[in-house]
Amino acid sequence: MTRMTADAWRALTTDIFKAMGLSTRDATWMGTCLTRADAMGRASHGLMRIPQYYGATLTGEVSLKTEPIVTRVAPATALIDAQLNFGQPVARDGMELAIELAREHGIGNVGIYN
Repeated sequence: MTRMTADAWRALTTDIFKAMGLSTRDATWMGTCLTRADAMGRASHGLMRIPQYYGATLTGEVSLKTEPIVTRVAPATALIDAQLNFGQPVARDGMELAIELAREHGIGNVGIYN
């Protein structure tokens, strides 16, 4: 039996999500998140989700044709409309925005919705 390393799974998963139409950055993040979930023993949040995620792009539950939009920014807070994108990349972007806000205001709070 051939065993794959986590790096090999991450690369394969990244390629799958790039083939679905995600940007290299988002596909790499999806591959990282799903591989990490499996490596941490959380298979229910890991690689087994790939067929479900692919199916969601086919049914329109997930949109690959839209980009998340920051709909509101106020001192220390922001709100992001995920536009039906995959949650992992949008959550990463929201976290990055929260860090920016915290650096500027001492605290940062970002909400995300679809």
